[in-house]
Amino acid sequence: MKQLFLLVKRNVKIYFKDKGLFISSLITPVILLVLYATFLKKVYDDSFRFALEQAGVTVADSVVNACVGGQLVSSLLAVCCVTVAFCSNMLMVKDKATGAIKDLTVTPVKPGTLGL
Repeated sequence: MKQLFLLVKRNVKIYFKDKGLFISSLITPVILLVLYATFLKKVYDDSFRFALEQAGVTVADSVVNACVGGQLVSSLLAVCCVTVAFCSNMLMVKDKATGAIKDLTVTPVKPGTLGL
C-alpha cells in the first residue's frame, strides 16, 4: 500500500508540474463554463420550463435554477472525468517514451501495483 501511495504521489507531482498537460486537461471544463455563462443557462432554463408546462406542473424558480445548476455540475464532472483520465494516460505514455517505466519495473514493486 505504501508503494502505491508513493507512485500516486509521484504521478500527481508530475501531472501538476507539466503545465501543458495540466492546462489541456482543464481547457474543456473552462470552455463549458464559458458556454454556460453565455447562453446555455437560458437554453437549459427554457427547456426545463417548457417540459414542466407540458406536464401541467408549476414549480418555483429556485427549483428550476437548482435543476439547471445540477445539470451544469454533472456535465462538468463528466467532462473532467474524461479529460483528466486522458491526460493521466498521456503521462503513462510519456513514461514509456522516455524510458522511465524501466526504472519503475526494476523496483521491487508488484506489476499489479504499477498497473493500478
